[in-house]
Amino acid sequence: MRNLPEPSYEHLETFRASTARFRDKSIRKRAEKAEADIDREGRLYLKRARNKQLWRIAENPDVKPLLNDDLVKIYERGLLRRRSAARKVYEGIKIEAAKICPICNHRTVANLDHYLPKAKYGAFAVHPHNLVPSCYECNFTKGTISGGDYVDLPLHPYFDMVPETQWLICDIVKGSSPFGLYRIDVGDTDSEMNEKLSNHFRLFELAELYSIESAADLARNRYLHFQIGKAGKEALKGYFKTKALSIRKTDGNSWRSALYDACANDDDLLTEIVS
Repeated sequence: MRNLPEPSYEHLETFRASTARFRDKSIRKRAEKAEADIDREGRLYLKRARNKQLWRIAENPDVKPLLNDDLVKIYERGLLRRRSAARKVYEGIKIEAAKICPICNHRTVANLDHYLPKAKYGAFAVHPHNLVPSCYECNFTKGTISGGDYVDLPLHPYFDMVPETQWLICDIVKGSSPFGLYRIDVGDTDSEMNEKLSNHFRLFELAELYSIESAADLARNRYLHFQIGKAGKEALKGYFKTKALSIRKTDGNSWRSALYDACANDDDLLTEIVS
């Protein structure tokens, strides 16, 4: 649930790199004839994406004489081909995510996910802006979802600009093993983004993921928090605030910054730790 800069790679050039030296000569020849359609559809993708209208693109865009199965093969046997110019595009897009999956903003990037699934939208199978770095879990969970409206689709890291304000909220559940409960609150300024973020949050089960991670993080640091708490509640509160601020400097809406903000503002939790 964080933004990434748009890929620096151009669609038609990536398509050409993916079909160069393609072993199936029939597909390679048809790919040359389809370049004008590939270019047209690629430009349409960018236009629709920047206007929040990707959900309006019809399935199986026409890129004659290629079939959708051909386009999937171009991805699997062209873009993914080891030691090729096309593979450098694939790896370059992964690197730009700085190793962290933008979909969950927690796990490590493992591969590229097709925002519009290649099984339904082969014309964009090698479109750099349709390839989103993701972890295995988020890639699997998303599957072939394409959605019926803008808010139904998951967040697109390149185009759906999430607010810079704090919208990931955490509430502490206290007890012998405290943890955080997470929710989305963008406020009244952008109801559409609030709905889209909330749908994304539910689809990828991020509340559960973050709660589990928060419990583990608090447990790992229990002794440290107790030791700091010996100096009093204000000392512990200041530590939590500083930790939350430090994390937010590089990751504005991470589960960890929300967690430690909540810890700093929960007087009962501070009392439990120092007592």
